Amino acid sequence: MASGGINMAHYQIVEKFKKLLGVHPGSAQRKLSKSIEFSLVIETGRDTCYRCGKKITKDQDFSVEHMKNWMSSENPIEAYYGLSNIAFSHRKCNKRNATQTKGKDKVKPLLIYENS
Repeated sequence: MASGGINMAHYQIVEKFKKLLGVHPGSAQRKLSKSIEFSLVIETGRDTCYRCGKKITKDQDFSVEHMKNWMSSENPIEAYYGLSNIAFSHRKCNKRNATQTKGKDKVKPLLIYENS
């Protein structure tokens, strides 16, 4: 019975959240996190696209990517989590590179953070 009450309370909170913000709490959290992240990237002067060299001006255009393919790395955990393998780019530049890159020996960065 207690668990049914917890589930109902959770459901009510989620529904209230959706009513107030128009989206599920998880979507709202991702959007807020991306906005904070992009703001910090601008503040630190790292808002230049890794791919094209132009400024990233909108958080909707912002993506985080791996410079080297972590999946084919000798140490995938280090390559995935290592900040030295992370770069920032326009979403379109990141996606263009991912779709144009073919072959095992070429770098194919993965889009690891994108807000819909």
